[in-house]
Amino acid sequence: MVLAIAACGGATRAAAGDATDDFVRTQLKRQRIPGLALAVVKDGVVVKAEGYGVADRRTGTPVTPTTVFKIASVSKQFIAAGIMVLVQDGRLRLDGRVSGRAWSEFIAERVFRPADLLATRTTTIERGAGRAAGYSDNHRLVDADEWPAVRPGGAFQSTVLDLARWDAVLNGETILTEASRREMWTAVTLADGTSVGYGLCWFVNRPGDRREVWHSGGMPGFKSNLRRSSTTGWV
Repeated sequence: MVLAIAACGGATRAAAGDATDDFVRTQLKRQRIPGLALAVVKDGVVVKAEGYGVADRRTGTPVTPTTVFKIASVSKQFIAAGIMVLVQDGRLRLDGRVSGRAWSEFIAERVFRPADLLATRTTTIERGAGRAAGYSDNHRLVDADEWPAVRPGGAFQSTVLDLARWDAVLNGETILTEASRREMWTAVTLADGTSVGYGLCWFVNRPGDRREVWHSGGMPGFKSNLRRSSTTGWV
């Protein structure tokens, strides 16, 4: 399965049959991708949220904008947000550590719920309601392995609409201050002065005159991508 995200804000479905639909459906067929969900935002307004293909080949359930996918390393930015919340609270420095409650409970309480991410969950080996099935080998479409490892850096589950809401949160100060967001999106500079093009769980680059922050992810049966342009307003 593939989860493509270029999203922010509430749910507005665009009319079917536009150039984006044609392109995505052509690629699904060409690359033998079972299903994909997509959301696109311009200046905080969702201009497209759509599902293509099927979420489960056995049942034929179609993909919709509310279909749940594993988002792999796109999960990392939620951990980064949780770290910055602790920094804002004065409980952690970026060069320190903190102990206490379970990280999954903290992320749910201080990040997911304030952002109204109702379908987003931390790593779990359970396949919840509405989650897409994952497949490996696009030519044979065999069931993908279910990685049971529970870790904070990947394998969260979400929808394109939840990730769109998350992007909207990143435009304001509901969870993170402007200083915290700037810290996350500043590329790390090594001791020799070299920039690695990576901030706090976000890639940072400047293609041409644009400034983008983004992250992709991949694991057995799933791929994801969330890309934001602070210059053009597109996500």
